[in-house]
Amino acid sequence: MKGTFFSADFIKNADGDHKLLEINTDTACIRGLNGNLDFSDFYTLLSDNTITDLQVVYKQFQTPIIERLEAQKPAGVTITKHLEQKNSIFPIAVEDAADRFVLRLAYDGNALLDVIYAKSDANLHGLFFAANSGSSIVPASHDPAGAAQYNMLEYAVNGPNDPDFAVKAAVPTKSGISFYKLGGSTGSMEDRVNEFTASIDKSQYIITNYLSDGTSTSKSTRSYQIVYGGDLDLCWVGDYEIVSLLTHDEAVQYNDDAVVNLLPRSITMNLQLTTLQITKEFIEKKKSEKKMEITM
Repeated sequence: MKGTFFSADFIKNADGDHKLLEINTDTACIRGLNGNLDFSDFYTLLSDNTITDLQVVYKQFQTPIIERLEAQKPAGVTITKHLEQKNSIFPIAVEDAADRFVLRLAYDGNALLDVIYAKSDANLHGLFFAANSGSSIVPASHDPAGAAQYNMLEYAVNGPNDPDFAVKAAVPTKSGISFYKLGGSTGSMEDRVNEFTASIDKSQYIITNYLSDGTSTSKSTRSYQIVYGGDLDLCWVGDYEIVSLLTHDEAVQYNDDAVVNLLPRSITMNLQLTTLQITKEFIEKKKSEKKMEITM
């Protein structure tokens, strides 16, 4: 049996619902947070299938995940580790066997999950849209040339302290995310949103509603799971919340005379900046909480 370890990033909206932002293979977990990972269900899966040979393909920066995997290993299971180079995109192909589980953490340029859906948010969003599961992801719009388009944007704006929309390149770049606030408050909501979306090249960029849980700090939840087997079943491993270092409790400054307002880089950096200084008390609290069920 074979499986891939991956992470999924979620944002919580004002109703408390988690919406999927993106998924990542070749993912990491810092050593200070790897206590939030729980491989108990995974080892139960191995036991139920009489699997005792665990082969792990990983990279050096994923060592904290491997340490947690080894710490929870039950008697009778043998772990063989295959360390890949940091920039490798074609890892070793470990042969499968009846009593073996090949767990891949490293990126694989031959795997559809990695190349199609983890590498491209547009493909991931399109998959959910085609499956009539658009309500599970952050509302988004993309119109690629020669490919299936989707439009799940909500025609709504946020309060004075939050941006209204986020825009990122469909093909990953180092340019990051841009945030927009809509002016023209005397016009209709439909006209304002339409004018804004018309100003963005949706064949090259993805537009999403900016979601917030209503507090003054930006947050995201990272979930770790293993997808495995021919039916692509999921095994939950853990999750934790990342909280922004700075608050955004002041009104966003923008020109209401203009509908389209690109927010300055200083605001953008504040909204994207997250802290890794998670306290021990927070970690212990997360350990005691009920596991968040993730459906994809």
